[in-house]
Amino acid sequence: MFNLYFLVRKIIVKLVKTLTSSLTYSISIIIPAYNEEESIHLVLEEIPKHLINQNYEIIVIDDGSIDNTSHIVQNYNNVKLLKHSENLGKGTALRTGFDQSIGEILLIQDADMEYHPKDIPKLVFPILSGKADVVYGSRFKENDIKMSMSMSHKIGNKVLSLATRILYGFQTTDMETGYKVFKRELINNVTLRANSFNIEPELTAIFSKRKARYSEVAIDYNYRKTGIAKITWIDGIIALWWLIKMKFKKID
Repeated sequence: MFNLYFLVRKIIVKLVKTLTSSLTYSISIIIPAYNEEESIHLVLEEIPKHLINQNYEIIVIDDGSIDNTSHIVQNYNNVKLLKHSENLGKGTALRTGFDQSIGEILLIQDADMEYHPKDIPKLVFPILSGKADVVYGSRFKENDIKMSMSMSHKIGNKVLSLATRILYGFQTTDMETGYKVFKRELINNVTLRANSFNIEPELTAIFSKRKARYSEVAIDYNYRKTGIAKITWIDGIIALWWLIKMKFKKID
């Protein structure tokens, strides 16, 4: 019965997408948010400034926030708000957003303004110009020395990126970046299972195994100054395990 429900749901979603194909957006901006009342409005106000003459939709997934995140988002008529009744993790929030989006290009945007929307045009350009299937915004490509990231986070990120290059030959300098843009077709017919920050290595492994054309651009990065940092060293260990596990796992 449970499987039948999801089968029927997938058929309905596919039908709706077909019937509304003339309204399909080129880009779906997916924003997972958890207790981001201090910054979510800044993100939502900045995005339109940098996507002039571009068709897009913005989807915010409130992942069980207990602050005013949802109330703030509801003030923006051009934003689709999805809500989880409890905090289920970044991976689950993204999966919800992917399922409810209609764009052929998916762009992940964090809600805390560590990643500035002004970088969106150069992130989507390699895909729109037909030169790439997936683009990562790298925090380490050019501004490594200037970055305000803590030393422990910097080392952890570099270790994970090195592991990605060794295991997959995926030439990234920033596997854990929150700025990932990719064609929807790369995750078609794939069951994403990551619930938390392990969504980053899971997506990376899928892109590599599907032999996606990869491009990387340097981005500005402002280490979180508001709210509470949600990623810890434990998440780094979990990410490394997922990289290893996904190496030997069949993509389905």
